[in-house]
Amino acid sequence: MAAYYIEIALFASLQVYFLLKLSMSIQIYRLNASSYQDAAFFTKEKSKLESIEGVKYVSSIAEIQKDEPLILITNTHTKPTDIPPTLLENTVLIVHPNSGYENFEVDFLETIDFPIVLGNPIRSHPVAEYILGCIFQRFVSIPSQLHWSQDRSWDRKLLRDQSILIFGQGSVGNILVQTLGHLCRRIQVVDPYKEEQFFKSQKLENFEAKTLEGQNIVIFAQSLNKQNENFFSKELFSYLREDVLLVNAARGGLLDEDQLYTFLTNKPEAFAYIDTFTQEPYTPGYLSSLKNINKTSHIAGSHSQLNRDIINFEFHIINEFVGYYNKNSVEDFTKDYYSITLKSKIIEGNFI
Repeated sequence: MAAYYIEIALFASLQVYFLLKLSMSIQIYRLNASSYQDAAFFTKEKSKLESIEGVKYVSSIAEIQKDEPLILITNTHTKPTDIPPTLLENTVLIVHPNSGYENFEVDFLETIDFPIVLGNPIRSHPVAEYILGCIFQRFVSIPSQLHWSQDRSWDRKLLRDQSILIFGQGSVGNILVQTLGHLCRRIQVVDPYKEEQFFKSQKLENFEAKTLEGQNIVIFAQSLNKQNENFFSKELFSYLREDVLLVNAARGGLLDEDQLYTFLTNKPEAFAYIDTFTQEPYTPGYLSSLKNINKTSHIAGSHSQLNRDIINFEFHIINEFVGYYNKNSVEDFTKDYYSITLKSKIIEGNFI
């Protein structure tokens, strides 16, 4: 009989627990915005995220309730060290809908006990398409012929005959390997953190500079960290073909821009598409004396539906998280989404 009453009491306490869980709002607060996000974006973001049951979108720190769990939305302008400790005390999740995460520090992860989810899936295809667009623009620029050409000739080089080297085999690199593998003569991948997958990879510390010899196209598609900052320096430039095509839509700090300028000046048949720079925004007229470079303003991941994709990504992640949270199984959420968490990007104490 006593056991029966104990079971009743336990059942009642569980009911109270879950009722409290359901009645508790999970707050969402965006710490920073980007230049392409305006008032209309925030209205849509608020409407979409508040369609999740039990979620409340707050527009200012003053609105945040200290006794309710908090989800923070960050971007590349967010400095974790500037986040008020009082906010972090109630934070249960950070959604970082960007693929770059240089603003975070490994030490910061050691001070928190909640997951940080990255937005790599949002931009991987647009960035890969940007890189492919650069290659096609260089090799397959379609002529406009006002009059019928009697000889019907087209003096161009085919991708079928090109050798490509890709630095980085993450989400963008994998798309490029799968796509270009059907089009070009040979693909090689250099990635310090991946073993062989689609093609033979080399670890960066074992990378032989002579591998660059004969490469028609060199693509940068890796993250930036302390180990690979300015790794593409004078020595590596010296191994490049005189007509090489360079594409960097990854991070500006990967290659020495002074050496890039010297190389392009001395090798007029070479060409570079550069979307990311060591200093952003770059100064007016930067590298403008070069005729064999195409500069863009860190737009590789941008497209007409980017804001929609960001909001949809946030909705999916937060909707999933709320389900796990209400079941008191955040650890399972972290395991299931580990591949896009910031912790998954740490190897040997450094971000990859």
